[in-house]
Amino acid sequence: MLGNGGGYTDASGKWTINSPANVEAFQYVKGLVDAGLTTPNPGTKDRKTVWEDFAAGKVGMVNGGPMSIPIFDKGAVNGKYAVAPIAGKTGPLDTTLGVMDWIMAFNKNGHAAEIKKFFDYFYTGDATQKIVDNYKLLPVTNGGIEKLSGDEKLKPFLDALPNASFYPFKDPKWSEVNTAIKQTIGGGRQGRPGEGARRPAEGRRGQLILGVGTAGAAPSAGRTPMEGSS
Repeated sequence: MLGNGGGYTDASGKWTINSPANVEAFQYVKGLVDAGLTTPNPGTKDRKTVWEDFAAGKVGMVNGGPMSIPIFDKGAVNGKYAVAPIAGKTGPLDTTLGVMDWIMAFNKNGHAAEIKKFFDYFYTGDATQKIVDNYKLLPVTNGGIEKLSGDEKLKPFLDALPNASFYPFKDPKWSEVNTAIKQTIGGGRQGRPGEGARRPAEGRRGQLILGVGTAGAAPSAGRTPMEGSS
């Protein structure tokens, strides 16, 4: 959807999942599947398996992130692949898909000082490096990005963060929509894309009292091998 100029919402925040651009994008994907140009049953394919196939030189291009680098580096493509912008309908995209996790804290029990101390530790210093090393998540603070900017393998992803396009996680309906998409998006290659699209049900907005920190997951970026793979 992103590559065709579509998305989950428009600039005003209105849901546009069944927009013409999105329907066209799924029709294009369905055409690739029908022509046998993808792996069998791509709607249920585990992305880790695709990364492993890329690492073995069986796949020419995949969407990945820092979490996929260790898999690639253990395979036949070690030293033979590079990061590239995601391909779009009219050319390479100037944005990438960003994924975000949240850490929330509330005023209820009066532990503001302890929470601040934890956040200061979590987002600065050695903790940032440990999070990247253990979970392959990118930092979300300027200081954290600067600290890791010397890592050549992380740099393309760090550079992509400022222009990343994120899911509409601020909308209270996103949780429901997200679940529905995960359960049904794989079937988009069957029937007519766009049929049965439903509007998300009304939901209540939760109130965040104290503050939010984001433990940013890596935005996906197109990867292509430097040397040819089938």
